[in-house]
Amino acid sequence: MNRGKNTRMKNSGSVIFTRWLSLGAIFALVAMLALPIGVSAAGDTPTPTVSVTLSPSTQVGIIGGSATLTATVDVMLGNASVPAQGVTVNFTVTGANPTSSSPVTNSDGQAQLTYTGNNTGTDTVTAVAGSESTTATVDWINTAAAVFTLSPTSLNAAVGSTQTWTAKVTDDSGNPIAGVTVDYQVAGVNPKNATLAGTTNANGQVTFSYIGTNAGSDTVTAFTDFNSNTQLDTGELSATSATHWAAPATVTISPTSTTTATGSALALTATVLDGSGNALAGVVVNFSITGANATSGHATTDAEGHATFSDPGTHTGTDTVTAAVPSLTSATATIQWVSGTTTLVLSASNGTPDVNAPVTITGTLKDSTGHAIPNVKIYFTVT
Repeated sequence: MNRGKNTRMKNSGSVIFTRWLSLGAIFALVAMLALPIGVSAAGDTPTPTVSVTLSPSTQVGIIGGSATLTATVDVMLGNASVPAQGVTVNFTVTGANPTSSSPVTNSDGQAQLTYTGNNTGTDTVTAVAGSESTTATVDWINTAAAVFTLSPTSLNAAVGSTQTWTAKVTDDSGNPIAGVTVDYQVAGVNPKNATLAGTTNANGQVTFSYIGTNAGSDTVTAFTDFNSNTQLDTGELSATSATHWAAPATVTISPTSTTTATGSALALTATVLDGSGNALAGVVVNFSITGANATSGHATTDAEGHATFSDPGTHTGTDTVTAAVPSLTSATATIQWVSGTTTLVLSASNGTPDVNAPVTITGTLKDSTGHAIPNVKIYFTVT
């Protein structure tokens, strides 16, 4: 019997498995209970059964790349499912790329097969554990039927910031292709030799990042490294991204002035541009609020040069919001918080004036209690 730390007995004599057991331990336990496999005593221990699953059940691979499949072996005892460790899983691949392997399950009851597809066509992968088996299929395509993209395709970023790119591999129908090795390299002011980015996941994606230490332009190239030689060879897929690194030059904030009701936070957006007026990603903007709702924090600009921070708007009164970037002139905004819903009432000195006679329009801003709100700009437009 597997050592007691993995099982516990109930008063009824039934067994609850709380961790993994090997198949041998399961069958030894049944033997000790004098219950032959396939037979169970009414009201006593149920018959153990083995299940094998294979994931993913279908996938697409590119010739020269690899495919990984995971077999999971579980022992079912009544309604309980227990991972089976130490079980040999016999994998057999038939079809365009025949091969075989016999790994042993780990403590999660899992064993993996990773193999390379050198020929186009469909493979059937069969996983067998004991008397149980299951199958999956892998469709291998050539590079002409694959699509490789890199995003963002262009980027303006702050010198010294870390930026991230995402490479994606799909077939020509848009289905993601997992298991493709992707490398990247950088040419320009921040040169970097070809480096492994990783292997595409189930979504066909892999990400990589680097720091732009120097100001200027880089060309980032990502490619499918089918032969793992860390070089972009003929027949391998590639895509590029143009990246410009610069120092921040200006910071602005929006809105610069507004009146709004308490109870809902107000989002303010800082925009950072470089000296050429381009939006700049990767800039840390420090926000501070003084006044009725004092607080502070920071946010990093995105690809649009935007960093967002919220005034909580809990208390009535006036807030001054400052957006600051080191070495730059800070931007400020004034927020007037009033209780409840505000109402703007317009009135005319003469509702039916004569032609060429002057008329005065008065706008009155009131809070939910009907009190006038002073010191708020009101903009008039006549159409």
